[in-house]
Amino acid sequence: MALATDVNDMSDDSFIEGSITSPRTIPPNFRLIITSKLVTGMFPAVDESFVANHPDVLQHSVIVRIRVRTGYEYPCLLYKYQYYYGMNTKIYLDTGWHSFCTFENIRAGDKLQFFLVLLGNIPIFNVEIIRSQQGNI
Repeated sequence: MALATDVNDMSDDSFIEGSITSPRTIPPNFRLIITSKLVTGMFPAVDESFVANHPDVLQHSVIVRIRVRTGYEYPCLLYKYQYYYGMNTKIYLDTGWHSFCTFENIRAGDKLQFFLVLLGNIPIFNVEIIRSQQGNI
């Protein structure tokens, strides 16, 4: 599956800083503006509406592949965290996230758009990286 090449529709108002959102116009995807905390320590939570739209793929913790334009893939754990005695859940990009950020030189201010693709039973996120013009935020 081809990655998005037209980034003009990726305006700042379609992103929420430090969190992943599901835009209404181009499912199945989600977007993320990188903050310094997401590069160095925190793991981003996947937007609940995106998870709700893909219960077959995101119903439990699963290893996914993050694929960049060069074709290189990074294994990453989508970790399902249950809290309040299992009544609420969040799904995070977990183990493998920081390796992806390091090797792809992801910096604060960069914008990422993830496109969900299934290869058999294996979820793959094709990622479009839009580099920040301002450097680190």
